[in-house]
Amino acid sequence: MEKLYILTPNSGELEDIRIIITEEEAVTLSKQYPSCTVEIFEKDVKLFGYIMSYKYFQNGILYNY
Repeated sequence: MEKLYILTPNSGELEDIRIIITEEEAVTLSKQYPSCTVEIFEKDVKLFGYIMSYKYFQNGILYNY
């Protein structure tokens, strides 16, 4: 997986966070919860894990910070 998507709810409760593995599901969830953001994380080529891309979906639209 080159990217991970994280649905961040407005309430900020840890148990409400969702991890999504496909862009299609990320866009769909962002439309279902239009006031929330789906943050995009990209695979870090230098280190292990994923880093923030400074891009996100909100209401099905891709934004950059």
